[in-house]
Amino acid sequence: MATFFYFVLGGIGALLFAAIGAWLQHRYWIQQNFEKRREEQKTAASTVAYEVAKLLDRRLYRQRRFLWALLSGDDTAIEAARAEYDEILFEWNDNFGRIKAALWTSFVRDVMLQFESLNDRFSASGSELEAVYLGRLPKDPTLRQNEGFLRILGYDNYQFVHECLTDVRIDHVGDLQLFSHVSQENWNRLTSSFLLRRLFGLAQQR
Repeated sequence: MATFFYFVLGGIGALLFAAIGAWLQHRYWIQQNFEKRREEQKTAASTVAYEVAKLLDRRLYRQRRFLWALLSGDDTAIEAARAEYDEILFEWNDNFGRIKAALWTSFVRDVMLQFESLNDRFSASGSELEAVYLGRLPKDPTLRQNEGFLRILGYDNYQFVHECLTDVRIDHVGDLQLFSHVSQENWNRLTSSFLLRRLFGLAQQR
């Protein structure tokens, strides 16, 4: 009788150790998958943020150069600056839809809408510069007001990129928060029988 009791007790102990081992193994598996996903999402979001920062800087600088040339009244400088401005407009418009989609994917819809707002402000400034170039608006005070407008827009560009990079730093990108939450919920729903089957390779890994 005592032998049978020790046999049962040993079996229970073995099952208990197996369950603990399976629990630790699964917890490690979850953590490894989450860390991989985390790095992929943060890298993608960082790439988008830096690409947007570069494009914003290029458009702002080319637009300012066009404005400064108009202020100077030098026809040669005006034509050169306008050509550079047209070049960045082509680049901007060629990538506008893709960047909006990338911002929405890597961040949230509100971030994409903020980028659209910056685009609208760039467009408003650019329309004024074109109107001055074509003689449809007076040079003064239009250009002076536009210069102040671009100064504020430059700060807002910086603020936008800064907020994007801050979101990357604190993991507010992609579906990281959702991924973490779902992983924890799935773990809480796992049964002991599943963990034991997983330990012995009888449960399918997903």
